Amino acid sequence: MMSLQMYIFCRRSLKAYVDERRVYKVGLGGLGAVVGRQKGAVAVSLKFKKASFLFIASHLTPHKSNVEERNCQYQRISQSLFSKPTTRLYTCMTTSAGVPDEVGCGGTAVKSLLEQSDVVVWLGDLNYRVEGNRSSVDYLITQNLYKSLWSKDQLSREVQRGHAFNGFCEGLLSFPPTYKYDIGTDNYDTSAKERVPSWTDRILYKVKETSCMEAEVHAYGSINFIKSSDHRPVKAILKLNGITIM
Repeated sequence: MMSLQMYIFCRRSLKAYVDERRVYKVGLGGLGAVVGRQKGAVAVSLKFKKASFLFIASHLTPHKSNVEERNCQYQRISQSLFSKPTTRLYTCMTTSAGVPDEVGCGGTAVKSLLEQSDVVVWLGDLNYRVEGNRSSVDYLITQNLYKSLWSKDQLSREVQRGHAFNGFCEGLLSFPPTYKYDIGTDNYDTSAKERVPSWTDRILYKVKETSCMEAEVHAYGSINFIKSSDHRPVKAILKLNGITIM
């Protein structure tokens, strides 16, 4: 991973309703920056009409045994977002060069933005793995028995236990695990490590309980024709009810 990047697009006809754009980044470990092979997160917050949105893209620590560390990184990112003020203002049209690490943009510190936002979308290589041996997981995948793997999915377990991503929802994992492929093929890892296929790449969302908005997942899946990485990209369509454009 050379960098974390996130782009927010909207129709030209809706541009007038988008306001209060801010960007932020959180580095995890190393030099404290989202550079090179460091892990971390980038975030964009904005308002659409009167509704507040927060988009977060993150890359958490790898390896099956590091569940607790990933949970801790989730907590740190959640608590660090827009936690420090700056007099410099950035918008979605500004180049990311020079955006301060762990410094919010817009002039004043914002506490618990994750809790304040009407809608939060958190996506990225979260790196949670599927527990189990390779042969049994391979068999279930070839039979399209993805539901049988849900209970073995580390992220699903941690959410249920309240250890991470509290209050977040997700579409059904009804598509093949997105990691790890031999690049350019549909074959899962054939190296000596033979990593267990896992849904490392996820799109989660959260709607504030006091918000008048409702969210519904219309589609959630992987993009299997893109084979230039050992991951498969993931896409989601989220329908939001509760915003009226006059």
